[in-house]
Amino acid sequence: MTPYDQQVSYSREERLALCALLDETGPDAPTLCEGWTTGDLAAHLVLREHRPDAAAGVVGGPLAGYTARVQQRIKARTPFPELVRIIRSGPPRLRLARFMLRKAPVGVELARDDIDTGGAGPDGPAYRITAKNATPAVTVIGSPAELTMWVMGRRAAARVRMDGTSPAVTKLAEANW
Repeated sequence: MTPYDQQVSYSREERLALCALLDETGPDAPTLCEGWTTGDLAAHLVLREHRPDAAAGVVGGPLAGYTARVQQRIKARTPFPELVRIIRSGPPRLRLARFMLRKAPVGVELARDDIDTGGAGPDGPAYRITAKNATPAVTVIGSPAELTMWVMGRRAAARVRMDGTSPAVTKLAEANW
């Protein structure tokens, strides 16, 4: 199995496990996000993957109100089993990381730490992507779930490590973008 196959397999397994848990708990169970139910979480995941127009407000800022309204509409108009089905089917092919990191003050490469690094895909090693091509660059390293949280703005909660020159790492870590 190549690292790319492992990445796809791991992501798929994580997604299926989440969907099984959502099926088991239903739409009204509490989550670790204070004040959110599993229905809120499901609507959030659908919004993040299928509504790029509203996903930009996930990290806050001037679009946060719009994002919250779209999320509530998704939750109200889409039956919970359908939300889970959409999540289970996987994300569309979007370049959300590149969009979310476009204003980063340095280059950013995202690298997985949960697979062996021996193989390569058509664009280089399958275990890493260049989210912003600039110099200097910082490599943000973690599991796919932790990298996703970091990209989506949950930087304080994400368990990642950064590799690069000390000034570049400091600039990325302290940036408010």
